Amino acid sequence: DSLDIFDASNPAAPFLIKAVDLSALGNPNSVDINPNAKIDEVAVAVGAPSKDQRGTVVFLDTDGNLLESVQVGYLPDMLTYDQDGRRVVVANEGEPTDDYSFDPEGSVSIIELQGKKRRHTEVTFGDLTTSDVAGVRITGPEGTTIAQDLEPEFVAIAGRHAFVTCQENNAVVKIDLHRAKVEAVLPLGSIDHGQLGSALDVSDRDDMIRIANWPVHGLFMPDAIAAYTAKDGCDRSAKRTFFVTANEGDAREWGDYIDEERIKNLDLDPSAFPLGDVLKEDENLGRLTVSNIDGDTDGDGDYDELYAYGARSFTIRDA
Repeated sequence: DSLDIFDASNPAAPFLIKAVDLSALGNPNSVDINPNAKIDEVAVAVGAPSKDQRGTVVFLDTDGNLLESVQVGYLPDMLTYDQDGRRVVVANEGEPTDDYSFDPEGSVSIIELQGKKRRHTEVTFGDLTTSDVAGVRITGPEGTTIAQDLEPEFVAIAGRHAFVTCQENNAVVKIDLHRAKVEAVLPLGSIDHGQLGSALDVSDRDDMIRIANWPVHGLFMPDAIAAYTAKDGCDRSAKRTFFVTANEGDAREWGDYIDEERIKNLDLDPSAFPLGDVLKEDENLGRLTVSNIDGDTDGDGDYDELYAYGARSFTIRDA
C-alpha cells in the first residue's frame, strides 16, 4: 500500500529513495509521471479499502510529497496523462464485491489541470441503451444494468479521444475528451481458432507443445491498450488513429457467480461436435476453460459453439 521511488540512474544497481505510505487511502493500482517537463508531478490511482467506496487519485511531486487528492469513481484501476500533461484519464473498474452483494457502476474520470486548480468530470454509462452496446458482452447476474456491467480496465489516449478497454465486456469504449462524452462502445468479436493462422495450444496435460487448430472461438477481452496516429497508406497527407490491444481474457468469479467452465464438464451439441467425447479428453480440449454464458445458440441447454477467454494474440485496429 505504498508508492516506492527508486533511483535507477544506474540500471544495474537501482536503490530505494523513499516509500510513500498510501495505506490510509487504500491500495495503489497504477502510477504515471507527468510528461510535461514544466510540471513536477506524479499521479497514483488508489482503490478504496472497500469496493463500495469511491477511490482516489493522489497527486505527488517527484520527491513523494502530497500535492492534492481527488475523489474519482469506484476502484480506479489504471490512469494515464495525455501528451500535454494537463489531463489525467482514469479507468474506474467498478468491480462487484466478492459475494456480488454490491456492484458499483464503472466509469471514466477526466481530471484537468486548469491553472492551479483541478476539475474532475466523471463519464458514466447510465444513459447507454441496449442498442448502444449491441454485440457487447453484458453478462452479469439478472438485474445487472449496463452501467454496472461495464468495467473499464485500461486507457490509451490519441488526440482528443480516449480508448478504454472493458475486458470482461470484450469491448473498447471511445470517449471524446473535449466533450467528456461516450462516443461509441466498440464490440470486439472473436477469433476462430479453427482457421489457419489462428492455432493455439489448448492442453497442459499432453506433455508437449502442440499448436493446432481447434473448434474454439477466442473472445479478445483485452487488458492493456495503446494508441497512436500514423500516415494513411492511401493518402500520405492524412493521418489515421489506431489502437493496439493485448488480448488476455478474464472470467468473472464472484461468490456463487462463475461464468467459466472446463469443456470436459459441458454438454456439447452432437451435431456441432460429432467427436465431442474425444475433444473432451484432457489431452485435447477437456482442460480448456470457456464461457458458460456464450455458445448455446439455440437455447436448448447444450453448447453449439465454444468461446475461450482471450485470443492468444495482440491486435491492431483502426479507431
